[in-house]
Amino acid sequence: MPRQGNPYLIVLVIISLIVIVLPLKLHQRLRGAIDSCFRPVNSWLMQQDPGSYELHTISEKELKEEIRRLKQQNEECRGDLEKQKDEVHRLRRIFRRFREFRKGVKPRNVVRVAAQVIGRPLNWDKTRLMLNMGAKDGVRVNNGVVCGQGAVGTVVAVGPSVCEVAILTDPGCVVRGRLTKSGAQGILSGTGGELCAFKYVRLARATVTVGDTVMASGMDGIFIDGVILGYVEHVEKGNALFYNIRLRPHVDFDRIESVLILLTPGRPRHMDVESYQ
Repeated sequence: MPRQGNPYLIVLVIISLIVIVLPLKLHQRLRGAIDSCFRPVNSWLMQQDPGSYELHTISEKELKEEIRRLKQQNEECRGDLEKQKDEVHRLRRIFRRFREFRKGVKPRNVVRVAAQVIGRPLNWDKTRLMLNMGAKDGVRVNNGVVCGQGAVGTVVAVGPSVCEVAILTDPGCVVRGRLTKSGAQGILSGTGGELCAFKYVRLARATVTVGDTVMASGMDGIFIDGVILGYVEHVEKGNALFYNIRLRPHVDFDRIESVLILLTPGRPRHMDVESYQ
């Protein structure tokens, strides 16, 4: 009679085989299902040009060149922006100076023409300016020239379409002025340096101190009464009659861009009159 095996041992072996074999079969079936899902995509990719879907690799040299190019474009854009800002500031300065001129000096029936500074004469250093207005625009010798800060100088030579201006520090510029505090009058003349001389102020008629304002008196027909000429920077008693006074002009001549030429301050022509409050 054959020997029968232990039924518990047989059951244990069968269960062990099921535990080992079943996961393998499930893994194979799952992998087959995934492959069947992506098989159409794989076949389409295999039919395409590899260069159409492969990533383009950039070398370090190409990357540095691209960074350099972008930096250069950025600098150019910043430069253009700064130029635009400078132009806006320039226009604002012109507008502000003309507005200050209108506010501070309120003449009526004054003939004036706006002009641009276009350079300096070759035979002069810093005491002459060239403007883009001339005889055809009504400019004449001895016309006063002003800007938003005050008096600039006088016209000393006129061409058809340009004119030459001697600024206040030029020895050829002579203007009558007055001290605003005392009303004492004198004559301003250029010295060729940074300061102007203010002559013929009598000791007995005024007490002059550093910082006093000097304005045009309007008595010479060059400037309108009230245009600022400058400020007293040095004062001493020169002799028994007059002060020895040096003025610093109120206008920064190195920064002048636009000016107004006063054609006929005291004798306006009817056809060119422009009144303002």
